[in-house]
Amino acid sequence: MRTLRLGLFSLMMLALTFTGMAVTGSAEAATTSAPAGARVSAAQGGHAVSARKRHHKKKHHKKRRKHRKAAVRTSSSRPQNFSRRTVRAVRGRDSITITWPARANADSYTVAWSPLIRNIPKSPSTCYYPCKYRHTTATSMTLRTADLSTYGRLVNSASGNAVHFKVFSRHGSTLNWTGVTYPWDSWIAPSPTTTTDWVPSMSSQMPAPLPPAAGTPVGLTSFNVLAASTGGWASRGPKVAAQINGTGATIVATQENSNAGTGVPGGVAQYNDLASRLRPSGWALADNRNWDYTLGATRSASTQAARIYYKTAVWSQMSNGALMTHANINGQTTGVNVDRWVSWSKLSLKSNPSTQICVLDAHLLTNLGNYDKASADHRNAEVAQIMSELNNSNSTVRRVGTRVGAACAGVPTVIGGDFNSAEEHAPYGNMPQGTFVGNGFVDTKNAGRRYNTRLSGPGTVGAWHQTWGTQIDYLLARGVGGATSFKVNAITPSSAGSDHYPITAVVNVPN
Repeated sequence: MRTLRLGLFSLMMLALTFTGMAVTGSAEAATTSAPAGARVSAAQGGHAVSARKRHHKKKHHKKRRKHRKAAVRTSSSRPQNFSRRTVRAVRGRDSITITWPARANADSYTVAWSPLIRNIPKSPSTCYYPCKYRHTTATSMTLRTADLSTYGRLVNSASGNAVHFKVFSRHGSTLNWTGVTYPWDSWIAPSPTTTTDWVPSMSSQMPAPLPPAAGTPVGLTSFNVLAASTGGWASRGPKVAAQINGTGATIVATQENSNAGTGVPGGVAQYNDLASRLRPSGWALADNRNWDYTLGATRSASTQAARIYYKTAVWSQMSNGALMTHANINGQTTGVNVDRWVSWSKLSLKSNPSTQICVLDAHLLTNLGNYDKASADHRNAEVAQIMSELNNSNSTVRRVGTRVGAACAGVPTVIGGDFNSAEEHAPYGNMPQGTFVGNGFVDTKNAGRRYNTRLSGPGTVGAWHQTWGTQIDYLLARGVGGATSFKVNAITPSSAGSDHYPITAVVNVPN
């Protein structure tokens, strides 16, 4: 443990007190205790201490305890040293409350927070946007959505976006700094037994999740399967099918599942090839029409294709369709960067046909530059057109079949997909997610139980994926409350068939 002195401010690294952190199943947890074996070996190691030396040490420690007690009395018995577990960030509805112990001689405190861990300051004077800070003379502070949110990063119970914290004391005694064990690990799931004080990482927290609706639990998955045209589909296809079957979901929205046969054995459309691999496990393709092409074309080699599959033993399809967003970018007026297809399917539960759900599947534009504004604006235009099809009866978006908003009016709706947008992306952040949340959707990642979420980022085939919260795959739901669970279906690299992991949420669909 090292001591840092920072001028008028002494650093107190946030780390929250929480209980029940034993890992259960695949859920992850954090611990700061030393290994038991290390404690045993330390107790048993070394040479025997003579009786005289033990007597001398006993007198020495007795004298030190006497001086320590006197020092404590002069500082109003306030704690002088504490670990990360003594500072808490308690989750509330659309809020986070930070509490900490009082420091001897401190006349005020400063809480600094940021959605980006790299923007957490060394002192309040170096807190630059999107970092924010606030002073107080108390030992607690409640921050709400307006305080926690920054441009492109909405922080509330519906979004589930995390915020990183540090607390500083002014004129207080020097504080021990525990540091951040995993500085880029912005999401670590709790075990099912943890309290509301659990944290996504050593320094961050998110508001409490929304309660789920009453209804039938339904598992849904979103999975970017990686276009066959990138190569290796003959070996990757079986792995992708196995990954889908391993999620436990009954509905899956796939992206980069093209209608082109490039790279597919036999030259059939990739989505049909995957359908044939899934059919023995009871899956059906929601729509096999050849609508996935840009204006003026008849077929597509696009890697943005989106197709939905469902379990036929569980669901009956009532209707389906697709819509095409169209937004020019960088002088381009046609092509796969301009024309993006979104598929949808309306399903009813076979065991109770009154239980219905609509699922949309989207793949938003990737970043053409380094998280550039043009790409961010384009994704915003795509989302605006999707919302128009959902909410506006006068929408003029090109479509196949009925307008999704008319078919799914009053029906719980889920949109899954690869949004190519993450909270960590600077400077525009997670604007598509914010738009959906602003229209009544809830990001299912802020669920009652979360699993493997630190592996949420994209990666490469044959390697573990990014672990610092760069989530770009989403499942957002409207009309079902909060999700009961959210899982990144991480798998050993040799068993993965894509550069994304499938994500799965369980939501309760009202009957």
